[in-house]
Amino acid sequence: MPTVLDAVTVQNKLGHRISNVSVLYAASNKLQAEHILDVVPYLNDLRTVDIQTRENIRYTKTTGCDRINSHSQETLDGFGGSTKYRGYWQVYFRFGNRNYKIDKENAQMNIWRDDHHGTMVITILAESDGRIRIDMILPSGNAHFYVEEYTT
Repeated sequence: MPTVLDAVTVQNKLGHRISNVSVLYAASNKLQAEHILDVVPYLNDLRTVDIQTRENIRYTKTTGCDRINSHSQETLDGFGGSTKYRGYWQVYFRFGNRNYKIDKENAQMNIWRDDHHGTMVITILAESDGRIRIDMILPSGNAHFYVEEYTT
């Protein structure tokens, strides 16, 4: 039975509206290390994961919205995720006249049983040096990633 995220809340802490917001989750073919016996296979699995090309990806789930105003948030539909396989993420959005996404195609943040019926909170913010960062928080833990501009 998958762990279900009831919702994904995206917060826009940037100074302007963002649009074309899309959150992509991918369950990979690589096992998580849920138990001590899983550690050796976990450490020895050197397969590359690429969420863009779907390399070593079992399945994906996507949720999103048209726009989020500055210093506002939108709550998006949740989805079922895997606690058996490692989770990888991509976040796409438009800010001003530019498209942005997480700057790597293997941004890993696993879903655990503790996340069942929880909400993921994604915050998009600007650091003092001008870089845009994405903070991702689940009941089980957090991660952050930087973004890069991309062309469609």
